[in-house]
Amino acid sequence: MTAQLAIDGGAPIRREPFPEWPIFGNREEQLLLEVLHSGKWGELTGSKVVTFARDFAAFQGAAYGVCVPNGTLALEVGLEALGVGHADEIITTAYTFIATASSAFAVGARPIFVDIDPETNNIDPARIAAAITPRTKAIVPVHIGGQPADMDGVMEVASRRARTSPPARAASLSPTAASTTRWRGRCTTSGACRRAAGTSTSCSAGTCACPSGRAPS
Repeated sequence: MTAQLAIDGGAPIRREPFPEWPIFGNREEQLLLEVLHSGKWGELTGSKVVTFARDFAAFQGAAYGVCVPNGTLALEVGLEALGVGHADEIITTAYTFIATASSAFAVGARPIFVDIDPETNNIDPARIAAAITPRTKAIVPVHIGGQPADMDGVMEVASRRARTSPPARAASLSPTAASTTRWRGRCTTSGACRRAAGTSTSCSAGTCACPSGRAPS
């Protein structure tokens, strides 16, 4: 870090402007026109959604995946798949998009917030155990801006809970689009890191495409 901030006259770290978003070219144009001219604009008649779900799941090391309209629904689907419902609790971090909490409310559960690790801005595994109650059903770490949460620490807490009472399943349900995030060489949405995962590809998320959601498992 320079001794003086650029705004105060110091040397700027970046001298070129960031690229405009979204980034697209001839390939994207051709694919859009292919769908347009096919007349098959939906999942029930076309093959694009099914193909994407299959390929994206394989990319993340997931057994299968489901495309949903947005990342919020991806979170809800993940929680429902884990059996989270009325009067249950999920443990997560408040440093996240609102959908992490609202998806819990949508299935009848209540989010319990744990503070972050200031080194990563992600959930602090050392603080999770104190937040666990008999109603805890899932731990939902969030990978902010592509920075992976400490999944070893999260899974260790979940494993300890599973040995003593009904398991707290680790669900890497990220509204910050952590589809390419790696933790110790493993995709944070892979089976090695969690029981379920959700990814947003919204143009306002950390990894962007067209607004939609993914719920791989």
